[in-house]
Amino acid sequence: MPSALGRFRAGGWCLTPTRLVAEHYGLRSELSLSDVGTVTPRSQSVHVAPGGSGAASHRSLTPWPWRSRARSADLVIPVDAGGAPTASEDLAALLREAARLASHRSD
Repeated sequence: MPSALGRFRAGGWCLTPTRLVAEHYGLRSELSLSDVGTVTPRSQSVHVAPGGSGAASHRSLTPWPWRSRARSADLVIPVDAGGAPTASEDLAALLREAARLASHRSD
């Protein structure tokens, strides 16, 4: 039962050396950093769109009635600003730099 409870959490995101991983209410979405196209900060989230032929992969972690649904190819990463007005701009800059470094490694 404890492992099932972990699948119903609100989610979060992580950055690996090669991928951006976002979880949101039972839906896990992954995008290779070399496939990152545009990164757009919004007021409470950051939208990451794949570039070129890249695509995000989506995997369900929970049964259908309890999971979020992928609405587009973009990854949407919620940002808990915690009072910082530039939190989404800071995260967007971090993601752009990680994507830039990943593209240099693959060259």
